[in-house]
Amino acid sequence: MEIQGIVKEIGAVETNQSQDGHSFDRRKVLIETVEEYPQSLSLTLKGDLATNFSAKDGQLIKAYLKFRTYENKDHTARFNDIIAWRIDL
Repeated sequence: MEIQGIVKEIGAVETNQSQDGHSFDRRKVLIETVEEYPQSLSLTLKGDLATNFSAKDGQLIKAYLKFRTYENKDHTARFNDIIAWRIDL
């Protein structure tokens, strides 16, 4: 899925550890979609995309998205995540 939006807030790069002990970089970016009824979306950028993200606040971007759903270990809660796998400036 692709979506266009205006960058509203750019989070800092965070280094996290996966369950298998590997580290990876992650950054959250808040955008407001460009459509008749704008929506705010929080995107997760991972790896090189997180560290090389060069857009500025107020800049129009096109993001290519995929959606993931996770369950916790007890299977009592589910978490949805929107992940941007490519960004065009």
